[in-house]
Amino acid sequence: MMPLEVPVPKSPYPSTVDASDLLFGISTTFERLNDPKVAPLKEWAHWLTDGHGNSNGAGLILRLIDASKSEVETTEQTMKDMGIDVKVYISDSSTKMAKRYLSLLPALYNDESRKYRKYLVMCDDDTFFPSMHALLERLSVYDPKNDLYIGTFSEDVNNVQRHGSQAFGGAGVFFSLSLAEKIAKLFNKCSTAKKIEEANSGWGPQGDILLRKCIYEHTEVRLSMLRDLHQLDIMGDPSGFYESGLAPLSLHHFKGGAWHEAKPLDGAQIIHACGEDCFLQRFQTADDFIISNGYSVAYYPKGIDFDVHQMERTFGAAPDDFGWNLDFMLGPQRNSLLGTGRRSLGS
Repeated sequence: MMPLEVPVPKSPYPSTVDASDLLFGISTTFERLNDPKVAPLKEWAHWLTDGHGNSNGAGLILRLIDASKSEVETTEQTMKDMGIDVKVYISDSSTKMAKRYLSLLPALYNDESRKYRKYLVMCDDDTFFPSMHALLERLSVYDPKNDLYIGTFSEDVNNVQRHGSQAFGGAGVFFSLSLAEKIAKLFNKCSTAKKIEEANSGWGPQGDILLRKCIYEHTEVRLSMLRDLHQLDIMGDPSGFYESGLAPLSLHHFKGGAWHEAKPLDGAQIIHACGEDCFLQRFQTADDFIISNGYSVAYYPKGIDFDVHQMERTFGAAPDDFGWNLDFMLGPQRNSLLGTGRRSLGS
């Protein structure tokens, strides 16, 4: 059989990216780093190295909560052996979680490598950036000399209504150096016991709310919305999202438990063969298959008679699902074909 040639965009490989403009900050525990259900180190290496065991220029400030000195040393050496440019510090759990989160931004700003960076980034230990080239290209539309607070909302509009207009931190929040400098100077004023209590929206004090309050109450800066950063507050079968043809800049909440479960690192390995743009790129065949590159091959035995550009609602919102919760961020979704006999799926 002759090979089938299909048109694909020419896109760069991880080995060619220069991500030295970015300095990331993450807070977690030694236990989570070594928990097989979380185990984020290989995922971090995907977006912090060139794929060949060398740093891609991006830096990482890692805080380990209540870690021992030996745990810090072991973690730092392990990550450096993977090619990750990292500095590991101990964090104290006696400090309120929201205040620990806010304090990460001054820590990034005070790092000696700051003068070589354009953006400081705060994210969670289960945040995944599939394509660093795409991320840097998207950030290039902003002028890093300005005060910038860049992020995205939750997919669930109920969470936006509950927490307010803010960047949801798990999807990644990006700061220009000038804004980070202002927040570093305001840290004590913005992290008092009163301010921490004000950051409680009913689910306990939240760090990203505390951060938003600090920015909105003391500066004129407002959120620059970057929709392709995905908080992913969804639960159930996530195939409708991953098969939708989106090119996400970040993914979050994919470790299971209360949220959905997916393995984007496994699927993203395809980029080493065909370039970063080909992860989750879709191909539709004349005999009713849709290939979502790096995720699934779906067959539609009764034909493809639906709008392939509309996301299939195979998932739900949490904790309350009213059917429209996710429309603001994902657009109105079409009905799920799960269990209808109209789709068979292989991943």
